[in-house]
Amino acid sequence: TDNGNVWNDISSGLPNLYCTGISVLKNHPEVALFSFSGFYAGKKVYKTTDYGASWTNISGNLPNIPVNDVLLYPENENIA
Repeated sequence: TDNGNVWNDISSGLPNLYCTGISVLKNHPEVALFSFSGFYAGKKVYKTTDYGASWTNISGNLPNIPVNDVLLYPENENIA
């Protein structure tokens, strides 16, 4: 939030897995998606809408295969 001058740990609520992708909405930097690699059912994609203060698992019914990246559609933050 300050061009990288101060860093805060916002990983509480995220799985202890290798993060493979981060996507942040350009006009709404409070919204971000993180993707995780590995063969773990239900732990693939997480979303924050409050700068990482809380995270929601939005993996849904993704297959049990690694997710390597995630992108946000800039015109509609509900599309990833």
